Amino acid sequence: MNKHGANVWTSGMRRCAAFAVAAAISLVSGCTVGGVDMDASYVDYDEASADGAVTRGWIPGFVPRSATKIAESHNLDSNRQWLKFHFDPADLPQMLTILKPVSAEDIRFPSTDATRARPWWPSALLNHTPALESDYDVYSYDDTGQSGGASKNYTGFVAIEKSRPVAWYWSNHL
Repeated sequence: MNKHGANVWTSGMRRCAAFAVAAAISLVSGCTVGGVDMDASYVDYDEASADGAVTRGWIPGFVPRSATKIAESHNLDSNRQWLKFHFDPADLPQMLTILKPVSAEDIRFPSTDATRARPWWPSALLNHTPALESDYDVYSYDDTGQSGGASKNYTGFVAIEKSRPVAWYWSNHL
């Protein structure tokens, strides 16, 4: 305060206050967002490959080259991943040599809150529902990925629609 009772902020005080407010906003937003989400869509497998999504591991090894209408989303901090694609039905036998059937009790569903942020993800794949068993065949997919510079084994899940050649893949973490 100056001699007249008014608040006086020096430029140093204003900079310090601005920095404190910016730091608080960064901290709060970092906690509420849950990490960095990356979303991509590709016309087909070749476009995903050209973008580097295959070599970076965001397109898993069981995905056939006939894949089209690919929607891919992953969180860089948690390594959770969601993937949807259409495929040529002729590729299903090859896919099934890599995938393992899994019982409904063994399915680990994707994180509900994080998955709801992906509007293209079907609600039937958020938890055990009658539609899960009537509309999808579910498999597990074992793979190796990188986490913190080290190789780690992980299991993802693949739901294949019974009515059309569309696959949904999710992995909860590496």
